[in-house]
Amino acid sequence: MNLTQGIMVGANAVLDLRNFTGATITSQGTLTNQGTVAAVAACGNCGTGNVINADIINQGTLHSAAMVALGKVNGAVENSGAITFGNNGEITIPATAGNPTFSQNGGSITGNGNFTRLNMLAGTFTMNGGKARQRLPANKKPVVILDGANLVMTAGATDSAVIGVLARSATTPTIAGDVRALTTLWLGGSVDGQPGSVAFTGNPTNLGTITTVRQIDTFGGQLTIAGSGRLTNAGMIDQSLNSGAQAVFTFTIEVTNSGTHKLATSSGATFSKVGGSYVNTGTIDMTASVAVLTILGSTLTSTGIITGGSVRVDAGGRLKATGSSPTTISPINGGVVEPGLSLGSPDRQSIHPRHDWCPENRTRRRDCGNDLRPAGRHRGRKPAGNARRCGCERVRGRDVRPAIRRAHPSAGVRLRNVWHNKRAQSRTRPAAARGVHQRNRHHERHRQADWL
Repeated sequence: MNLTQGIMVGANAVLDLRNFTGATITSQGTLTNQGTVAAVAACGNCGTGNVINADIINQGTLHSAAMVALGKVNGAVENSGAITFGNNGEITIPATAGNPTFSQNGGSITGNGNFTRLNMLAGTFTMNGGKARQRLPANKKPVVILDGANLVMTAGATDSAVIGVLARSATTPTIAGDVRALTTLWLGGSVDGQPGSVAFTGNPTNLGTITTVRQIDTFGGQLTIAGSGRLTNAGMIDQSLNSGAQAVFTFTIEVTNSGTHKLATSSGATFSKVGGSYVNTGTIDMTASVAVLTILGSTLTSTGIITGGSVRVDAGGRLKATGSSPTTISPINGGVVEPGLSLGSPDRQSIHPRHDWCPENRTRRRDCGNDLRPAGRHRGRKPAGNARRCGCERVRGRDVRPAIRRAHPSAGVRLRNVWHNKRAQSRTRPAAARGVHQRNRHHERHRQADWL
């Protein structure tokens, strides 16, 4: 059926797409449905070629018990009614549709089959409101699957929603907006089996659940969750549905976890934004067997809880933990574990020698540059407590005060006062006494340095 005008399906009307070879509706206008538009297979697996080439405003019921393609190039679909699926139902917006849009403004999208879905391969899906259900009570997978399309979640999307976004190996679908409290966002690997990414835009907050999986319906590849901003997790990041060596999910977006990040048996998470900062004030749950958190090229600061599993601090990585930590911490390839209140086992002394740490500013002595060395290891003025011994000073210089002020701004005034007081005392002391005093200071300094 080829029309030059729009189509109106009234409140009591039914438009039945039922044809042995598939039905096609092409309109230069808009299909407005206030009644029922149904795509039903005429027999068995036939009738799978139904196509609607039109903009659609659905205020009634759009039912799919067969394959339906919404193929209008750069078309627009708006739903505030009900989109339902039978056992063999699937609605697809193909990649050939250019840059189409789908706006879920209200109503619901529901399905009752294991593989029923609204599959969007291009364009943008915007969740403005209404419901998007999981398929079955026993099948938690989403009905809405975006495989190449971008997702936008607005502030009005406060109702329950389950939406899936699949990574792509050649392109990177984007996700914009906060994940609301009643929303479950599935992130899955690329269906071509290759490594792929999805990217959050801006600085989103997760108040609901982000479920990361290797696959939703078909085989998937390694998944990277990317973004140039920071993801704040105040809800749940759930990796527990997949296990095994392939279930390792990489976060190249910086993450602040104030909720729960849960890993599965033999699965893993990698924090690997180069120079990135990851923060845990909530719980990283690795109580499942052999779960591993890897810190690569970035820093994790944890004042929260890390339970079970192990933490691997790899090249360029740094762990700063002052909360409850796991039983196994493995610094490898130059990874650094800084001291904290509780690092589990091994603790800081078994990972790094005691003399390698500065007790005042918790920096490592070997961090001094080639032309610097730890203060207090040369013939010169008396170290003023740990602060001066822990600073870095120039090899040929005797005045370590600038280095101390850089490391400890609050110590500058105190050290300056001590410095001038000592100089005043030395002027009134006899020369012989000054010599004895200097020798005593020299021996005391090296005794303290050796203790460190």
